[in-house]
Amino acid sequence: MVVPLIIVGVLAAAFLALWVTTQQKLGGVRGELSEAETQLSAAKSEVASMNDELDSTKDEVKNLQAKSDGLENELAGTSARLDDAKDTLRKRTELADAQALQIDSLSGERDDLREEIREAEEKIAAMAARPGVVVGDMTGGVVGDQVGGTALDGQFETLWNLELARTERLWRNSVAIDPTSETSPFDDADNALRQAIEIEAAALREDVGALIEVDWQAEAIESPARRLVVLRLAQEMLASASRAPGATRLLISNSSSSDGEGAESDSDSDSDSDSVADSSEIRLEFTSIESEGDAINLIPPAVTGPAFEGVLDIRQDGSSAVVLAAPEVTADVAATSGQ
Repeated sequence: MVVPLIIVGVLAAAFLALWVTTQQKLGGVRGELSEAETQLSAAKSEVASMNDELDSTKDEVKNLQAKSDGLENELAGTSARLDDAKDTLRKRTELADAQALQIDSLSGERDDLREEIREAEEKIAAMAARPGVVVGDMTGGVVGDQVGGTALDGQFETLWNLELARTERLWRNSVAIDPTSETSPFDDADNALRQAIEIEAAALREDVGALIEVDWQAEAIESPARRLVVLRLAQEMLASASRAPGATRLLISNSSSSDGEGAESDSDSDSDSDSVADSSEIRLEFTSIESEGDAINLIPPAVTGPAFEGVLDIRQDGSSAVVLAAPEVTADVAATSGQ
């Protein structure tokens, strides 16, 4: 009986020891499990935090991508504007270069005109020292000299051309819409003298607002000397009228003779009109535009003195008129022209 009891006691002790050991191991496993669960929970929290950070990073990446796309679009627009600006700059540079060349060309022409005017002024100054030759030859003597073919013809033709150059310069500075135009106001002019006087009046209208018109009723003048004198007289009279109130008209006409005997006879009506213009008086006077062509009295130009006696006649018989005397053609010249 004792042995079984001993065996049972030993087995019980062994089972007890095993149970205790098992409980101890189970407690350790439970501790490890609890620690593992804690670590798992921390890991899950960390993963959640990392997921949040990942989502935030993705959002930032999207925002950066959107900004990048916007910057690329802006860069493309800036590049297009830069290309347009470069094209505009190139065109403006080409235009500036062309204008610079044109200015250089005009400057050269201006210098040439200044030189021609200076030479003309020197000639005029030299001729002014001989008033009898300058004024006398411009009226009567030059007509005869032209028939005879003397050197005075070429001299006065040069002076006339220089005066036209000065008038064209005035036209470009004060009248022309495009001062750089290559056309000249005298290109298609049938009467260069009339055109020059009308340009003088137009320049006064543009520069000082003078209400002046030109009424040309004279025949064309062939003599360059007489053309030059008539143009200079018209310039002086227009300058005088520019300071007068009201609207005025410069009337330029032919007179048959200096003593007012009337028009030419019918027997001479078939003669050449150019010779008529060169052999008759030229009358310049002002009439009123507002009063149906009534003559008006203005301050006459200061063209008095011995050099003008018998050549210019200033008449103020209710109006201001300057009459350029008819040229005195000698018998020899008349015979030559008759041939």
